[in-house]
Amino acid sequence: AETGPGGKARFPMCHSPEIFEKQSLLSGDNSTFIVEGIRYVLERLCEWDRENAGRWKTFLGRLPAPFLDETGFRVFEHRQLFCSHRHFSHLFPLFPMGQLDRCRPEDDAIIQRSLDTLTRFGTPEFAAFSFPYVAILAARAGRGQMSALFLELYRRCFRSPNSFTINGDFCRTGILGASDNSAGASIDAFTLEAGLMLPAAIAEMLVHRSRNTLHLLPALP
Repeated sequence: AETGPGGKARFPMCHSPEIFEKQSLLSGDNSTFIVEGIRYVLERLCEWDRENAGRWKTFLGRLPAPFLDETGFRVFEHRQLFCSHRHFSHLFPLFPMGQLDRCRPEDDAIIQRSLDTLTRFGTPEFAAFSFPYVAILAARAGRGQMSALFLELYRRCFRSPNSFTINGDFCRTGILGASDNSAGASIDAFTLEAGLMLPAAIAEMLVHRSRNTLHLLPALP
């Protein structure tokens, strides 16, 4: 990290995984993925390593504020989400880190704006795993019908008869756009981790914890 304006830490040449521009992996200073990941680790260290908590709080105080605007979380400090893509790493504060609590109005507004921005660009650059991933994010937003819809799309379009997840558009539904950066081709390569996101999404619809709040039945359709 470098020292930026106001003494805040600056992380040059970051990535936000699997987001491309002009067929090249996008990079820039201060990605939400990197900064919020570091913030999460430092906050946990403040809780668990009380002997050195002062040291971790000093580092924590050097981090810039979360990169937010009317679209929710930005991808980079000075760059909004601008396209469909398959890996929603800029929303890690929502899931899996659970740093936002829908019971707090200011947090809920961020959650809803971020999810609206994500879906506005559609699914052409998604992969199979993106659909249960969106279902999890929708559950965190309290949108049960949206969670159920994305899980149904995943089941119908990407599950083989033996329950494997086919990463490409093997059913030729057109739900993915074929490009150099997506899994839109009718390939039959399969992945294991995507299949595990289906029960994870259902569990999130039934119960999850964000910050210090336990949400019971938060996203029933």
